[in-house]
Amino acid sequence: MDATTLIGQESQRLADLLVRADPAAAVPTCPGWDAAELLAHVTQVHGFWAEVLASRASTDAQIEALESSLEPPPKDPEALAAARAEATAALLAQLGTRADEEPAWSWLSSDQTLGFTRRMQLHEATMHRVDAELTCGQAVTEPGEEIAVDGIAHCADVMWEADHQWTSMQRTVVPVALLVLRPQGGPETFVELSRAAATGEDEEDIVVARRAPDQDLAPGTALRELPRAEATGSPVALYLWTWGRGLALEALAGGAESVDVTGDPDAVAALEALLRRGLQ
Repeated sequence: MDATTLIGQESQRLADLLVRADPAAAVPTCPGWDAAELLAHVTQVHGFWAEVLASRASTDAQIEALESSLEPPPKDPEALAAARAEATAALLAQLGTRADEEPAWSWLSSDQTLGFTRRMQLHEATMHRVDAELTCGQAVTEPGEEIAVDGIAHCADVMWEADHQWTSMQRTVVPVALLVLRPQGGPETFVELSRAAATGEDEEDIVVARRAPDQDLAPGTALRELPRAEATGSPVALYLWTWGRGLALEALAGGAESVDVTGDPDAVAALEALLRRGLQ
């Protein structure tokens, strides 16, 4: 899987769609965004990470200074399209000449390598290409199975894990259920679902998730005894579903797919609460 090439391909596909779209067209999988905002977001993300890698910034203070120095994406459609192309080219230039194991700043404290950026940008470009296809009423092109399997793991290991870490710093988090992701023909992923207690009258309890720690999954352990939900589907279906793109399952170019969710009602309810929050 040549992630750098795929980032370029997916970014070009989404840009080709969005430059022809009505700028005010709603993005169904990103509530509150329109087509112009989606293209601006991709432009900003690629420009930011290209500059992070080029500058070799390594501290949060350096990142904050870098971020504050960047110009916002232009509003003019033609200028925005050109800025997106420039930002993506700059990002690919950095990724194309450096190895995954090289040190590089990231927002995930446990992974400060360039490989994190490459992996993250592959999945972000793929998902936003799906967003663009849905925005334009196009059939959704299925990601490759290798990307999908990695994307399921990335969701549990990085996206849900980071949300769990940040929430745990502010709220009391208690495990309430065990989720098993079962992609057909792929590896199972066990996910701990936890309830994070509200800290004030204006807040509500929320559900957070992370990959279940291996040491907590032995038979007879507390986590194994929790209510369980299981989600089964093709790797592509589970990939899109875990990343909050369930709407895409009915629009897949190869035919509609679904994710089958079964299990204890309390566990299923916790899972539904997690999915309603989306990826933060």
